[in-house]
Amino acid sequence: MAATHVLDHVAQLKKCKNDAALARLLDVPPPVVSKWRHASLVMGPAHILRIHELEPSLFPVSDIRQLLAA
Repeated sequence: MAATHVLDHVAQLKKCKNDAALARLLDVPPPVVSKWRHASLVMGPAHILRIHELEPSLFPVSDIRQLLAA
């Protein structure tokens, strides 16, 4: 459930009201967010980079990877 920590962190900092809003922010279909949350899909490097690009000072790649490893 490591991706859940990342998704929750991004959603909180970017004030996303739900996973659909988070999916729009990350430019992925809503089922992808659900699959990340349920660990049926691994968050890949492109998605880590997308999160980082949202706000580099808030989402350093090293922090995202650390949260994914938790």
